[in-house]
Amino acid sequence: MPELFEPASIGTLALKNRFIRSGTWERLATGEGAVTKDLVDAMLRLVEGEVGLVITGLAAVNSSGKSGPAHLGADDEKFLPGLSLLAGAVREHGGRIVLQAGHAGCYSRNLPSGALPSGPSSLTLPDGPVCRAMTGDEIRKTIDDFCFSARLAKKAGFDGIQIHAAHGYLINEFLSPYYNRRTDSYGGSPENRERFLCEVLQSVRNAVGDRYPLLLKLNADDYLPEGFSVSQLSDTGNEAIRECVDCVELSGGTSSSPVRFWPIRPGRIREGHEGYYRRAARTFIGECSVPLALVGGIRSFETARRFVAEGTAGFISLSRPLIREPGLIRRWHSGDLRPSACLSCDCCYQRLFEDRGFACEITERENLPHEKQ
Repeated sequence: MPELFEPASIGTLALKNRFIRSGTWERLATGEGAVTKDLVDAMLRLVEGEVGLVITGLAAVNSSGKSGPAHLGADDEKFLPGLSLLAGAVREHGGRIVLQAGHAGCYSRNLPSGALPSGPSSLTLPDGPVCRAMTGDEIRKTIDDFCFSARLAKKAGFDGIQIHAAHGYLINEFLSPYYNRRTDSYGGSPENRERFLCEVLQSVRNAVGDRYPLLLKLNADDYLPEGFSVSQLSDTGNEAIRECVDCVELSGGTSSSPVRFWPIRPGRIREGHEGYYRRAARTFIGECSVPLALVGGIRSFETARRFVAEGTAGFISLSRPLIREPGLIRRWHSGDLRPSACLSCDCCYQRLFEDRGFACEITERENLPHEKQ
């Protein structure tokens, strides 16, 4: 029976335990997208807290693909010194770090005045943004952009690259009939809608080589009319994932989904209901046979232990609990197995839009150190 604190591996990447910090927007990069000291310090707090693998917040593969202010950039060599500093600091302190690369598609923000976000199709979303359809040349250019970011991550010393294909971002949009109304080779049938994902994965794998760890963040379900669910993957999509990917992180929801199905669902989690995507995880593992990390609604050590022991997931990813308590994993390892103090109130997320800093609102109100929560 695998144990949470036993060493584990993702491809060639050796980890000291099975806990992952899921990629989380910190709003700690510069406006342009460069690494800051505050961002490095935030990642080091996670390493000190004994998180086995840290995944960065989204690093945009081009400047038109950011979903909010102060996102990391990974689309230009000018970002290499800062990225190298971040990767080097984490590794120097005994941690492991993966760069999350993605494009926000229809949810891209901070574009030049008058510019529209781009996605698979032209449409208006329920919450307002208008999206224009990408041309064939733009699709091919974006695939090249993912490759550039992956090579940059490898050059900077990151331990791997994660491709963001969840939460209604660009790759997820191509997968989903809700967003993808194309009639060319990138739309229509499941195989066509998966084409963009497959081409990104295959191109990135070729760009970084066979041994460089490649992770994929994928939606279990969009929770949208005619939305994508992982159970809909065709043999083509499953084969591309098996051939190219070392670990899939399963998440779910989009910004246009009902609030109760957002990627960061608000509200306390009832006993017995931890792990939003546990059922989808069990199905996916049986069909795709790729190591899986499960994120979303996991708050107790016992649930995490059970998911790994029964084979629901090989790794446990956490986001909001590690905002509330960066030292949570160290606390559990020491024998203090009280559940995470995170209330899933989403105030930490609201703070980011109000530019009030990357922190747990409750911790800030109580003016207590994170480690004593």
